[in-house]
Amino acid sequence: MRFISVFFLFVLNLLILISSLNADWKAEVKNRHLNERYEISKMDTGILKIENRLTKTFKYINITDQESLSKTLSSKMQFFDLINTDTNLFKNKYRFFDKIEVSGVVGYPLVINDLNNNRLIDIVGSTYKEKEDSGLANCAIMELQSDSTFVLQKKYVRHDSIVNVLAETDVDKDGLNELNFKNALGEFQTYENTTINNYPDSLQFKYRMWTGTGEVGSETFVDMDNDGITDIIYVGDDTLPPDGNKVYVAEYDSTVHNFVQKFRYSPPEWRVSGFSVGDFDGDGFKEFATGSIDGDVYVFENQGNDAYDLVFSDTISTPNAYLTCATNDIDHNGKIEFFLGGSSYYNGVGGTKVYWFEADGNNHYYKKYTFFLSGTDVLGTTELYSYDVNADGIDDLVFAFAGSVVILIWERDHFRLHYYDWWENLWQEIQSVNIYDLFNDGRPNLLISTHDIKNLPEFNTYIYTNNFLTNISRNHYKIIKNFKLEQNYPNPFNNKTIISFSINQTFIINLFIYNINGKEVIKLVDHQVFNAGVHRVIWNCKDKHGKEVSSGVYLYSLKSCNYSLTKKMLLIR
Repeated sequence: MRFISVFFLFVLNLLILISSLNADWKAEVKNRHLNERYEISKMDTGILKIENRLTKTFKYINITDQESLSKTLSSKMQFFDLINTDTNLFKNKYRFFDKIEVSGVVGYPLVINDLNNNRLIDIVGSTYKEKEDSGLANCAIMELQSDSTFVLQKKYVRHDSIVNVLAETDVDKDGLNELNFKNALGEFQTYENTTINNYPDSLQFKYRMWTGTGEVGSETFVDMDNDGITDIIYVGDDTLPPDGNKVYVAEYDSTVHNFVQKFRYSPPEWRVSGFSVGDFDGDGFKEFATGSIDGDVYVFENQGNDAYDLVFSDTISTPNAYLTCATNDIDHNGKIEFFLGGSSYYNGVGGTKVYWFEADGNNHYYKKYTFFLSGTDVLGTTELYSYDVNADGIDDLVFAFAGSVVILIWERDHFRLHYYDWWENLWQEIQSVNIYDLFNDGRPNLLISTHDIKNLPEFNTYIYTNNFLTNISRNHYKIIKNFKLEQNYPNPFNNKTIISFSINQTFIINLFIYNINGKEVIKLVDHQVFNAGVHRVIWNCKDKHGKEVSSGVYLYSLKSCNYSLTKKMLLIR
């Protein structure tokens, strides 16, 4: 039982509070080694600005004491006492497998996929600066070999100003993989494969996300308006009034081969961060939600092509409401959810309060559920992700705090603490967490990315194999069995065809049409909730622009969670 580590966490949280109230918070920051990783300055009363020295990204944290736990908790709130939780109860969940020298930094998870189409998994992240290497690499690609070893395949070097990887995309829809990297100047750079079988190595364009102070973050790539064109949502700043953070949406424009800003909004409380995306109210228009330092909640909805409105606002009783993610109907009531919460101090103890939001009407949401994690970090990196941890087709909640990882799984009417571990190396800070089935065996792996401020290499990801074996294997095959994609009818066809699929539980479905070269033709179904049963979708042989396609072989692919089924069909004009 790791009482020493947990007690140390409690003392640190208490000292941070006391030191902040006595205007001597710098002493505690030094004790946490945070001053070597962050430039920390005091802003308003109880507000700290924490800037990452490496990436130059920063956020504001409210460190004032909120209230006593007795006032915070209620009979409707689920409480997790992490301070007194025995981490040995979870030690058999995962087993250490390997350590690789790349890391997903400042909350951005690793990008994981087969980037050069050789059927081997690639992992992209930040890498350490080799002092003997004049190039000073900042990002790198590691490839998982057939013998289960990892090999360094490519580096992206400092003269590109690259500091971390954001996402994999194909914004120009040419079938070639792209990697989007963030640089220290507040812009991202998009690299693309020169051929389908190599790694992204050709710089396509740079998109400057700010024109003011350089503050930018929370970049989220998604097709918000369902027009088949990639959008990016982000928080940034510019020189236009009012001062401070704004929320932006930009869309890729093929005529200029770059992103073009389409939406700008300045929240009343300008310190916002993090986005959840989905059609939360089920009206066919996607929304994105975000939260502020004061616990304000904002939901924006796409109103059609490139048009957005603030449709809902609320508050939650916790500051630093930067923790957010969307889940895929975890309680099986036909509605997808988003979670939003924040970490703060409660009677001198660090804690995290999270709210479950769900639609109860068009553009209206209510707080369905609340839970509290006692004994979590406030300063440093804090993130919330949704991953399918146990391969049952349902999203779970994964928290990455500076010194711990917490995983919660929903069971009927409550969350179960599936995994909890405290990171004992105080020189290392947890940066992000991935859950990914690296070996395609139905047992999702746990990947914990860290930054070490004392030892080289600075950046590492610790990979763990899934050790709760029987249930995972059974659930994996259960999901495959629950999914059935029929051959289209008629086939061959000349003006339209019917695509049928069946599921025996509620899923969020995507249905794509691709040409024989793998380029997306149209997205027939985009992130829609389907209940159990047989469903039919008609394709009228037109692409996403409404133009009729030519004769040839096409692929149709049904996707949900981490699973997909694909079949061929023949169009004859």
